[in-house]
Amino acid sequence: MMTVSMDAQVWAKEQFGSCDLKDQRRTNRLVGLAASVLCNPAGSLPEQMADMAILRAAYRLFARDRVTFEAIAGPHWELTRQRAPGTYLVLDDTTELDFGIRRGIPGMGKTGNGGGLGFLLHSALMVGADSEEIFGLAGQKIRYRKPTPKKENTTQRLKRDRESELWGQVIDLVGQPPEGVRWVHVMDRGADNFEVYCHCREQQSDWVVRVTQKTRKVIVPDGTTMALSKYLDTLPVAGTYDLQLRAHGPQPARGHQKKREAQPARTAKLEVRFGRLQVPFPTQQSPYLKRLSSVPIAMWVVHVVEVDPPKGAEPVEWILLTSLPVDSFEDAWRILTYYEKRWLIEVCHADYGEKDNLYRGGRWAYISRTCVIEAGPLVPAVQALGFRRKLMRYVREDVVPPRAQREPISASC
Repeated sequence: MMTVSMDAQVWAKEQFGSCDLKDQRRTNRLVGLAASVLCNPAGSLPEQMADMAILRAAYRLFARDRVTFEAIAGPHWELTRQRAPGTYLVLDDTTELDFGIRRGIPGMGKTGNGGGLGFLLHSALMVGADSEEIFGLAGQKIRYRKPTPKKENTTQRLKRDRESELWGQVIDLVGQPPEGVRWVHVMDRGADNFEVYCHCREQQSDWVVRVTQKTRKVIVPDGTTMALSKYLDTLPVAGTYDLQLRAHGPQPARGHQKKREAQPARTAKLEVRFGRLQVPFPTQQSPYLKRLSSVPIAMWVVHVVEVDPPKGAEPVEWILLTSLPVDSFEDAWRILTYYEKRWLIEVCHADYGEKDNLYRGGRWAYISRTCVIEAGPLVPAVQALGFRRKLMRYVREDVVPPRAQREPISASC
């Protein structure tokens, strides 16, 4: 029989003891469940529960209409956002939870290229800016993918509900930082969207975003408008650093990422450039943008590119837009270290896909890999919070995670 430690019970009480499930007995049951999950985060729900009676009680709890995703996870989000003065990174990313196309689960949306059923989970993981300390999840949103209308134009697309709005919705859910606190949202290329920058500004938060639109028009310091790629060519080299790239096998195209061929390990020499710019207000606007002032947004760009890559190798290149001032190589280096911490949210999301655990979407739960039962809106957050200790192990033991593919060796300016 599994034994729940006192440490796990204290943690569960702290994280879930204030959940308002309209019945204190439900809250008590949830606290006990969370403690059991934390003691064995890699197990399936039947493995995490002490006996079948407790397992059935968990199923009954999940079946209650009041036991929603937000009701369970909300108190933890609030605790995560209560930070002491300082700078914190909010790592935003989306992952897919796929339950398989053959299960026919009602309410699920298409995943991947349409060959699966499940939902999207967008998470905001808060970590230390000067360390890799994990503080928890600051917010999450679930979305069920909808079919896109055929032959729609840009105006029609901007008027409808769009998947890209997830980024702004979670930024708004995280909200404004407390007094004396700075939040920096760190996001990949999916967030390279003018609306995302507007949401950050409304929430008085900063950002570091990897660019996907290199051909977009920007306003440079002398007032000229030109393509971002051309502006980058005019920037002087501020410094260089060496980067150890690990060998990797072939990787298929995924999202904004192109297909990648297998490459051996190598040391890459990278040049760093930076400059000021403004991103113009879009001419075609969504209903959200139409209520805002149509003024450009001032930013800084940090450009990292590999010098003389080996023949046949894909050169390393990062283009980052940030609201934080970049006036020196040291400032640019700080922005790069912020972005390199994105692997923490990727590890967290990778665990969602690897565990044979209980996932929740709508009123359905996926148990192990053998059966689907009807249940209440269960919590990806319960499992994600259990992974917090696994993430902390990477920090304490200085373990290099599987997805951390780039590791700075030295730098010069």
